[in-house]
Amino acid sequence: MGGGGDRPPASPRGRQLSSSLPTATDGCHRHTVAGKRPPWSAGGQPRLDLVPHAYRGAYHERIAATTRQRPVRCARYAGEERERNELYLRDQLSAAFVVSSAKIVISTAIRPIQEMHSQFGRAASVDEQLENTFLNRAFTGVHATTNAIKPFQYNARSAMGGSATASLPMARRPSKSSSCISRGLIVFAAAAVLLVVFYGICSSFSANFSSIYEQRSRVSLGRRRRLPNATFYDDPSLSYLIGRPVDDWDAKRREWRRLNPHVAAGRERIFMVSGSQAGPCRNPVGDHLLLRLFKNKADYCRRHGIELLYNTALLHPKMNSYWAKIPVIRAAMLAHPEAEWVWWVDSDAAFTDMDFELPMSRYRSHNMVVHGWSHLIYEERSWVSLNAGVFLIRNCQWSLDFMAEWASMGPTSPDHSRWGKILKDELKDKLYSEADDQSVLVYILLKQKERWGDKIYLESEFDFESYWLGTVGRLEGFDRAYTAVEQREEELRRRHAEATSRAYGRMREERMGPETPRRPLITHFTGCQPCSGDHNEMYTAESCLEGMQRALHFADNQVLRDYGFRHADLLSADVVPLPFDYPATY
Repeated sequence: MGGGGDRPPASPRGRQLSSSLPTATDGCHRHTVAGKRPPWSAGGQPRLDLVPHAYRGAYHERIAATTRQRPVRCARYAGEERERNELYLRDQLSAAFVVSSAKIVISTAIRPIQEMHSQFGRAASVDEQLENTFLNRAFTGVHATTNAIKPFQYNARSAMGGSATASLPMARRPSKSSSCISRGLIVFAAAAVLLVVFYGICSSFSANFSSIYEQRSRVSLGRRRRLPNATFYDDPSLSYLIGRPVDDWDAKRREWRRLNPHVAAGRERIFMVSGSQAGPCRNPVGDHLLLRLFKNKADYCRRHGIELLYNTALLHPKMNSYWAKIPVIRAAMLAHPEAEWVWWVDSDAAFTDMDFELPMSRYRSHNMVVHGWSHLIYEERSWVSLNAGVFLIRNCQWSLDFMAEWASMGPTSPDHSRWGKILKDELKDKLYSEADDQSVLVYILLKQKERWGDKIYLESEFDFESYWLGTVGRLEGFDRAYTAVEQREEELRRRHAEATSRAYGRMREERMGPETPRRPLITHFTGCQPCSGDHNEMYTAESCLEGMQRALHFADNQVLRDYGFRHADLLSADVVPLPFDYPATY
């Protein structure tokens, strides 16, 4: 079907039209599409009578090209390309048909004027120029509107079958009144023809645009039905809800990472999660404190290239308060398969060492990292032997199963109240019979150590999180110790960009001796509830507020250092500029 001798020859303008048509390519291989009827057909047979004769050559050339039998290498998009080519062909031929029809209409419309000219014996020199002016402008507008073929100059005499240089016989010069009437008729006829032509163009294009929209919608729907590279997200049984298990998560996550290497590439990614309640705080300064605590976490994440999710939605109606973290962490694992670790940080915890980097290589064989001490768990059986307000958990099947076990003793369990009594009896220093998340975590390690204990790393070599009451009074001492190191090491005093602050932090750590006290990574205000204003009876609301302000300003000084400022005092929001070579001249 590549072509035959009986094909009508293409006109020069038809060849120009054919060469402007696109070939069927899908971005993979150049190919031709076979087996599709031309768009100008009815009842399965081509309707060439609908195509102007001057453009049938282009039509035959394009149909021969698109029906040539060649293998389709990218079958996935073959049908879509075939539909797009047919739409393009129909648009091109529709435009050509409208232009050809317009020529016939205009030629018919001006024949009476020609006859009137013959009767009046008018000279052709002036009126022929007027005719050509109106007609040339009309056809230039038509071609600019359809954008099908290049604009060309059309001679009115050629449309009537005459010569462009022919002249009508002159009997006498027309009178002034007859010339005005003739010109008026020409203007009226040209305006009427233009209205008819543009109405036809608008009607044709309106129908074509509707058809194109329907075809593209059908293509889009088909593309959605043929989902390439389907992942676990396309499984309707996948649920983000706690209590709905996810099977074979490691393989699903590994396949997703293989299909999305541009997202999953790089070092082991950490995704931080924190959050608070959705409503306003009862404490008058509670919302301000939560904002300051959120800014503190955002500062640390920005400096270390960590993404932060701060959630205010309750993802399970029964799992509120300290239990609300488990549904959020589980949903974050499913939403971020590119992340290797999820780092939970309570809303009342503040970073107080902005340069510290977690020793991730230490946790290579573990799936959970929590601040705690093994002797307090297994020997003392203390419910404060670890802290569940800050922990790392790996994004893997083990973690999903562990969180399901952890939540099984929470508020969703029908035996939740009974678990509270069991925990109070098992843990020596537990004062109330409530099944909280921290007590349940200690209980799981005590009773199911063989199943879970080997994969949980109890971090006690540095202050992964520090109890605020023993930390806020030492902040000035930490500041003096770090300042002394920088005064001694000139290289550490150099101004630098915030993006290189981690490198300077590593350099400082190398120059600091073992006797220098280290800043705690996180200061945790356990027992202080900034939003509600409630607090432990061991201390006052004023001490909680002052401690938070001191810790937040202490951390903010480390951030502002890269911007050339620091707080005048740990209890003051005012800042002062830093001199050059600080702190040597401080």
